[in-house]
This record gives sequence, structure tokens and C-alpha cells, in this order.
Amino acid sequence: MNGTKESEYDRNRPLHFEEVRAAEIKAGCPPEGKGLGLAFSGGGIRSATFNLGVTQALADMGLLQRFDYLSTISGGGYIGGWLSLFIKRCAGGKVADAEKLMNQRDKDNLEPTSIRFLRAFSNYLTPRIGMSMDTLVAVATYLRNLMLNLCILVTLMAALLILPRIAALAAGFLVSWDAFGCYYNWIIIAFLFFPILTVTLGLFYSSADAANKIKPADATKARRTWPWFVRSTWLILAYDIPVILAAFLAVCFYLQSARYNEIDIKYLFRTTLAVYALLWLIGGLLSFLFSFKTKQSLTNQSEIPHQKAKWLGAFILSMPLASLAGGAVILGIAMTIAAISEPHRLWAAVAFGPPSVIVAFLIMLTVYIGLMGRKFDESDRELWSVYGGRLMGLSLSWAIFFAIAFYGAAILGWANSWVVGMGGVTWIATTLFGVLAGKSKATGGQASKGWLEMLTHVAPWVFVLGLLFVLSWGLHMSLIWPGDLPARSAESPSRNPPGIYLRAEPDTGKPVFTVRNIDKPEQWDRFLKIAAEKCSEIKFRFKTPWTLPILAALALLAALLLSWRVNINLFSLHHFYRNRLSRCYLGATNTKRRPHPLTGFDPGDDVTLAELAGQRPFPIVGTAINLNRGRQLAWQNRRAASFAFTPLYTGYEPASHQVKGGYRLTAEYGKDSDGRSIQLGTVMAISGAAATPNQGFHTSPAVAFLMTVFNARLGHWCGDPVDKKAWRRRDPGLSLRYWLAELTGTADLDRPFVSLSDGGHFENLGIYELVRRRCSVILASDAGCDPKYAFDDLAEAIRKCYTDFGVEFEFRTKVDAIRPQGDDKLPAEDRVSERHYAVAEIKYPGEKKQTGTLIYLKSSLTRDLPSDIMHYRRTHGNFPHESTADQFFDESQFESYRHLGYEVVIRSLAEIRQNNKLPPELR
Repeated sequence: MNGTKESEYDRNRPLHFEEVRAAEIKAGCPPEGKGLGLAFSGGGIRSATFNLGVTQALADMGLLQRFDYLSTISGGGYIGGWLSLFIKRCAGGKVADAEKLMNQRDKDNLEPTSIRFLRAFSNYLTPRIGMSMDTLVAVATYLRNLMLNLCILVTLMAALLILPRIAALAAGFLVSWDAFGCYYNWIIIAFLFFPILTVTLGLFYSSADAANKIKPADATKARRTWPWFVRSTWLILAYDIPVILAAFLAVCFYLQSARYNEIDIKYLFRTTLAVYALLWLIGGLLSFLFSFKTKQSLTNQSEIPHQKAKWLGAFILSMPLASLAGGAVILGIAMTIAAISEPHRLWAAVAFGPPSVIVAFLIMLTVYIGLMGRKFDESDRELWSVYGGRLMGLSLSWAIFFAIAFYGAAILGWANSWVVGMGGVTWIATTLFGVLAGKSKATGGQASKGWLEMLTHVAPWVFVLGLLFVLSWGLHMSLIWPGDLPARSAESPSRNPPGIYLRAEPDTGKPVFTVRNIDKPEQWDRFLKIAAEKCSEIKFRFKTPWTLPILAALALLAALLLSWRVNINLFSLHHFYRNRLSRCYLGATNTKRRPHPLTGFDPGDDVTLAELAGQRPFPIVGTAINLNRGRQLAWQNRRAASFAFTPLYTGYEPASHQVKGGYRLTAEYGKDSDGRSIQLGTVMAISGAAATPNQGFHTSPAVAFLMTVFNARLGHWCGDPVDKKAWRRRDPGLSLRYWLAELTGTADLDRPFVSLSDGGHFENLGIYELVRRRCSVILASDAGCDPKYAFDDLAEAIRKCYTDFGVEFEFRTKVDAIRPQGDDKLPAEDRVSERHYAVAEIKYPGEKKQTGTLIYLKSSLTRDLPSDIMHYRRTHGNFPHESTADQFFDESQFESYRHLGYEVVIRSLAEIRQNNKLPPELR
């Protein structure tokens, strides 16, 4: 009965790690301080193959059965999955029997079938090399998914690009409404600024001062008492949108005045001053009342009236001067709009007018803050700086987006054909470079200041700009028909270059004469003429008011429909990657394998992760949960946390309490339509999802945009274990919000599903979860790409273990000896390491003063290695740190890495034992 209650209780809420740890111990895992952990690092097939040799060596020495945990990351998870199923399927779940079978030869002196299978499928993505059916299937799969995802992007961008034209349509309606000028000021005050901006402004100051009152001891409580109206959504609704609407209405008012040539400078100036002064007065009084109310307990009661009078006096005296500055700029904007000739006035005013009005507001704000001086607190100035930054971003975005939407087709028509052609070639080349180089070793992970890094950052923005121009031109062409194109003059300055022309009169007998055309039209005049032509081409659309809104609604509806049917997980590269990983590494142990004759896949290759609940060593597959919003400031660099999959529980719990976390039963987690919980192949693929828009500390919003557009998405959206319902489901229902999060690189915990990617995006060595479980011995095999032997993965793991758990590492055997020795001028094959390992003491915090041992093994070369390994090094200078992008191993490459892993373990552990530094648990 207790077991039933416990099971129901576990399913109703996420568990903390202490509860998960207790469940693991109950299931047979060793208690704290007694466990032995084996860690396989990330590194794609390079790591998988190297760690196959590591596994065989440990089996040869009879040490594999000593380990209680198997923690794997990315490529290490490939071979970790193979090992778990080899023990389960080929050895009946007994590690001792698996050790005997692993290196056993048959009567023909051949390796076990499961290892020969790995050799045959070492080129696991496309096993048949060349232009084979495997390659064609890969291309067809990618193109299918790319086209479906691009349809979502195109329909969504089309809906957005129609909005500027709808804004122009609305502006035209307001301009033609004769009564608009009479109601303009009241609309601004009554419906936009007064009830929203000014009231919440006073409350904002109140909440800020109330938070400042709280003592330092209550700092945690202070963070949790911020009111709901200072959240991001409310800021958009109550601050950003009202200011944009007010600026837009102001521009419409100036357009109407210009239309009737009734620009009354005095009236306009007085009106502007009155509106700004009234807004400032109301908002200032509210903030004044709330501010002094919260400060009464902090100051002498007798001084409060005097302070109020001084503050109010400075505020009232500053108000007319600040309003005067804003009014002067507004007047200049109105006069500029009136000076623009038709038909450019409407589009130019709608595109650049509202940002200019917002800039006028910011100028007024700047003058006001300067005049108030010390009467504004530093917190007040910071709040206005934050708001000013938001308005600057909105203004710039509005101007760029509206300008491209209105004038994109005109700009392409204005530019010379060869400029457009060269620009298109440059756009495509830059985009391809950004996609391919965005995750290269030269540009990812480490801060490179070279031109390659700069070009990588610029490439996504070039693509976005070019895409907007292309879509703007396509949308423009879709809004017209050939019959609607206006006739062009034969002497249009936008078409005829300067020179001398021959012209014949149409009447018979009339002579042929020359026409001298010397004056070259100014480029600006030529652009204006083309822009006028483009404007007139779609002018008929404005005659039917609902045409454009209906088109925008249909485009948005199409985007929603596509995002509902084109599932974000199903139509990424995840399943392509997962199916081929499962065929290679899980199918190798399937003794009853019956592959489909066309696809080569067998559903029986895979198993649910929960089926390995009694497995030893206990599997821990590490992935990264992306936290790109930076809720915890100290994590702005890492932007991810460890998300662990085990046969018992799945989930995450960051060391900081500022980010919630929890674990759920793996047997119930991520069920598909057939009721199967998450499978081992899926977990392996997520752990190895290196190329994905959201990638922990590697995330770049611009690169994320490119990777999403071109569907370079290996990651997976899984249910958040904290969410009450989503954790049981395999995929999200409506994908648009998650697709946008990938497009902008903003995946976080604010959605029911979370973005999981390569475990190396958090910690690539694989020791983090073993340290969390306080293992007494950790054997870590590092096969990451590290040609400079900088030990990045080791350093990152040490930093995170100390930061999150307070665990320290003291190396008794230094890592410097692993670095290749000798002069840099020597040939690469002559620079070898002294040894492959380093040994460190692990110091766990706490009263018990518990310690452990880390044995760190590195893929490296020493002079006494067998000749076949050194020969491969002489012919392949990057060995054993060839790029992780190379996932297409041939036979010699596979054997060289496997043999190296075997030799590294055999030689290193023998030397450690000889030096009496081998832990008793491994002797």
C-alpha cells in the first residue's frame, strides 16, 4: 500500500534530486561515497570509436564490472548505448559475461558480430559511399523538411510584411476623415497615455521604492515581490504599444494637416506642449505621491513637507522646458512631412514618422532628466534608461522593417542589374558560409577575433536583410497583375542613360533627327520616380479596405496551420539522425534483426530507456537544457543546465534555486502515440545534437536564425518535467511558438516544452552527474577535439563542479605531460606526449571530508604506440583530433581510433598501478 501511494505521489509532482538519489540507491546503486563512475566524453563518432577501445581494454582487464555508473555525453553516448544493449542482449544483463564475450574470437578468429557490425556501419549516416541510394535518401529527406519549414517562414514573413501596408491603409483612412483633427488630442490622452502609461508609471515607481525599502536580509523576498505589471508582457501592452500608437496617430494628424495645407504652427506647437505637459504632470504627480509615501519610514518626518515642496517645484519648473524641447522636434517632423511631395508622402511618413516622434519623446525625456538633476534618484534614471533603450530598439526596428516593406521592390528596381546580380551571389555565398562556419571549431566555443569570426557574425544579418528584400519584392509582385502595370514613358529618366539618340517622326517623308540628352538624372530623383511607380502599381488594393487585412489573416492562418501539422520534432533532422544512430549502435546488438528491405531499419533495434532500469553500469545520458533568457545573471555565459536521462528518472535540477527543476519517472516520460515512453535511440540522438539553433553557451541569435531557416536542427523539444501535463507527451501540439524560439535563439523555461541539445553544450567530459552523485572513483575518457591540448572540456567540468557543488580537484599527476613535447618547429609526428593520463584527488564538501579519485584519460600519442597507429598519424596529421564534423569514418580511421583507445587504457592503468596511484577499488 505504501508503494502504491509513493508511486502515485511521484507521478503527481516532480521530484528533487535527493529523492531521485534515494530511488537509485533503493534500485541497487551504491550509497554516497561508494560508487564508481565511468565517463565517456562527447566527440561524435571519433569519441564513440575511441571509447569502444576503452571499453574493450577495461573488459580485458576485468575492470568493466567494477563500475556502477556509465555517464555519457554526445558521441560517448553512441557507444554507451551499444554497451548497455550488449550487456542486456548478448550477456543476459551480466557484466562479467559481457567482459568475456567482448574480446572473444570465434573459430575463424573473428571479432564478435556486434563489433563487426560497428565496423561495417562506421559511416553510419550514409553507409554506402558515393552517390548511392543512402546519399539520395539523405538529400531527399533534408529537402523535404527544408521546404516544409520554409513554407512556415514565408507565410509568417508575408503576414508581417503586409502589416506596414495595412498601417498605410489605416493612415490614409484617418487622413481622409475630416473630424480626425478635432478628436486627435482627446484620443491620445483618453485612450492611450492617460489610463495606461501614466498610472502604471506611478505604480512602477511605487514598486521600485517598496523594493528598495526591504532590508538586505530579505533580498530573496524582494525579488519575488515585483508586481505583475512590470513583467515583459505587460511592458509591451502598457508601454510599448501605447507609445507606438500615439506616435502613429500623431503622424496621421500631421499628414491630415499637410493634406489641407493647414499647418498652423502656433496651434501645433501649443497643442504639443499641452499634451506633453499634461502627461508629465499627471504621471509625475502619481509617482510623486507614491514615491514619498514609501519613503516616509526612511526619512525624518519633519523634513518630508520640505522635501515634497522642493521636488515638486523642480518638477514643475522643468516641465515647460522639457516640453518645449519635445515640441520643437515635433514641429520639425510636421514641417518635414508637409514638405514631402505626393505620392511619397504617405509611405515615407508611415515608415519614418512614428520613429521620429518617439525620438522626440526621448529628447524631451533626456532634457527632463537633466534638469531634474539629483531630484531623480539613481533608480529613477536607471528605469528611464531601460525604457529609453526599449523605445530606441522599437524605433529602429520599425524604420528598417517598414522601409524594406515599402521600398524593397523600388530599391531592387533602382539598382543596376549587375549590382543586383552580384548582391544576390554575395548574399548566397555569405549565407552558406554562415551556415557551414557557424558551428566550426574556429568560430564556436572560443572567442576568436579574426576576420573569420567577424564574417560569421555578419553573415546571418546579411541573410536576414536579403531575405526581407526578396520577400518584399515577391509580396509586391503578388499584389499586382500585368494589366495593372502603369504605362511608362519612353523617356523615363529611370530607364534611359544619358547620351545622343536618333529619332524618326512617324509620318512618311519626315526626316530622322537627333535628340541630345546630356543631363544625367540624379540618382535620388531616379529612385523617387521608381518608388512612385511601385506605389501606383498596388494603389488599387487600397480601394478595397479589407483586401490587405484578409490577405494578412490568411497568411497568418496558413503559418498556424503549417506549424500545427508540420511538427517541430518530426520535421527537423532529429529523426534522420536518430534512425541512423539506432541502426548502427543499437542494431549491432540485435541478434534477431530483420531490417526493412528498402529502408534498412528495424524497429526492434531500439528499446525504451526504462527497460534498462536494472542495468549495470547504470546509464546516465547527459543532455543540455537551453536557458537562453539569462534568468540567473551568473549563468549568462553557460546559458544551459544539465538535463539527465536515466532508466529510473528523467529531468534536471540546477544548483541555483533561482531556476526551478525536477525529475519524472522515465517509464512515463515522453510517451508517443503508441504509449511507449522515451526510447534509448531518441536519448542518444538528443545527447549528440551538436548542430541546433539553441546550443547553450554557443548560442548566437543571428546564427540561430540561419540554422532554423535552413533546418539545421538536430535538437529536440521535450516536455518540461515541471509542467503538470507536457512531460508525458512526446511532441508539442502547435509548433509555432517553439519554432520562433529556435528562430530567435530564445529557448527557455517559459513554455511547456523545453529545448534539449547536445550534452556538450553544458559539460562535454561527462563527470558532472557523477560528481553530483559523489562517486569515489571516476574514470573519464576524453576524446573531444582538442588539437592544441588546451583541455577545454576538463577545465569547464572543473569550474562547473566547483561552482555548483563546491567540489575541488587537486591533480597529483599533472596534465602538462599529456601535451605533445618538443619544439613547435618539429614535424607533428615527432611531437608526442609523455603519457596519456592525469590523476586528481576529488575533494567533496561537507563534514565527512569525503574524497575521491579522478583518473583522466586523453586521446593522445606516445612514442611507444604500435606502428599501425603511428602510421595513421603520419598520413593524417590531425589524428587523433580530427574534426567532429567528420562523421564518415572509413575502415582504417575506425581501427586507428579504436586501437588507440585500447592502448591508452592498457598502458595508462598499468603505469598508474606501477606507481601505486591506482585506487583500491580498481586493483
